[in-house]
Amino acid sequence: MENKKRIPFDKLNQYRGKLKECAAELEATVVQVKKVASQLEEGALIGLAGTAFGSALTEQLAPAIMRLHDKTIEVEQDIQNTIEREWTDLEKRIQGTMGR
Repeated sequence: MENKKRIPFDKLNQYRGKLKECAAELEATVVQVKKVASQLEEGALIGLAGTAFGSALTEQLAPAIMRLHDKTIEVEQDIQNTIEREWTDLEKRIQGTMGR
């Protein structure tokens, strides 16, 4: 019998849930960053400073947060794919032993 480590599916599913929560919070953060940037550009911070700060928020910070969001989703999906692949392998092994 091959020596395979047991995969803690319950822990992986909990981790996936936390990743999804983080991704949702990151999306909400981007919305807030864009809102603040808009307020700054509309006069909360007068002149060039408001425009520059607003631009930095929308052109640098928001995209960086979205890249982190995307990577979080990617990791969550990788975990999901691993779980599905392991379950499929397990089903095949079970079917193989029952067919004997």
